[in-house]
Amino acid sequence: MGFQVGLCELGPWNEWCEDNVKIASYLTPFKFFGTDKRRAKIYAQMNFYKQFPQPPLKQLHKRVTAACDKGVVPCMVEIKNTAVQSRAFQPSVGQFHPFPTELEEFQYKLSASYYMCYFTVNRKSSLRHILAGANCLEKIQGSGLIQDFTSNPKYFTLRDVRTDQVPFQCAELFYCPEPCYALSSHGLMSYYYDKDTDTSNPCHDIEYNKECKWMEGANTDIYSLMAGKFNFTCNCQEGTESGYEWNLKYKICVDVDECFTKQATCPRNQLCINTKGSYFCHCKRGFKYNAARNICEEDNSVINFAELRKKKKIKSSEMTFRKQLEILIGLRSSIVIVKPSLIVNIFAVFICFQVLLY
Repeated sequence: MGFQVGLCELGPWNEWCEDNVKIASYLTPFKFFGTDKRRAKIYAQMNFYKQFPQPPLKQLHKRVTAACDKGVVPCMVEIKNTAVQSRAFQPSVGQFHPFPTELEEFQYKLSASYYMCYFTVNRKSSLRHILAGANCLEKIQGSGLIQDFTSNPKYFTLRDVRTDQVPFQCAELFYCPEPCYALSSHGLMSYYYDKDTDTSNPCHDIEYNKECKWMEGANTDIYSLMAGKFNFTCNCQEGTESGYEWNLKYKICVDVDECFTKQATCPRNQLCINTKGSYFCHCKRGFKYNAARNICEEDNSVINFAELRKKKKIKSSEMTFRKQLEILIGLRSSIVIVKPSLIVNIFAVFICFQVLLY
């Protein structure tokens, strides 16, 4: 059965939802119980729920790249077709079927997980709702397709409150490492309030809204995802945190410089001054604030050098700054010469006057 975009939305359960169950049943155990087959067993810990195995694969599985480079739908078709050939769906076949070795099976599942996570965090519509609104893990475990969840004593039955009612929530749970919640409880959320009480949540110290989520539009490089470089964000725009944004490097809310980012809206004759959590507009030099009109008006008490140069037809490239200043304040013309000591004294007074005005 092929896939069509959006056929397993919130609503009646159908055969396309069943195909999503097959893919999730194949890859979800790998996320929670898989081990890195490139390493000795004693070092191959089951922690893929935190991050993809490191270092990343040097070479992705060819069948996966051939299908997934074409898009999310061909990718899902390829993984589903492989899943139904596996031991999870055909108990009589070999342990790693349809692959000859467990190393190639590992390469295939990890490559498939890379792509499915990439499509999920980039919000491909085929993954918005994949289980018709049902609880994510109960649906795939209840299908009876994941025998390893309960058949091996070292495993345990997965329980999580997240459902397919929230767009992309099940796809994130099935295919992506968890950057935000339940990092101290095997990536599983027992209750919804875990978001507020979970100390492993990087947004835990934010006062008003502790929600952590993937940053949309910021995870477009699949190789960064493979390397565990996830871009997630916290809500820094509520209550006392207004005017702040999440800094992924330091994992705190930092002040937004509205002046630098051009978010500020100051009139043409005002300067933007950044402040903690906000900004204000200040009259430019040569203007003063008129409280009655709430505008900045030209201040004629301040010398406008540009206008004076135009009136006196002074070209700055033709004379020194001192000569320009002498002409501007009336101490020099093309034929008048003033005593040097007087020029120096007046120049010093003028500079002090301008500093005080500024």
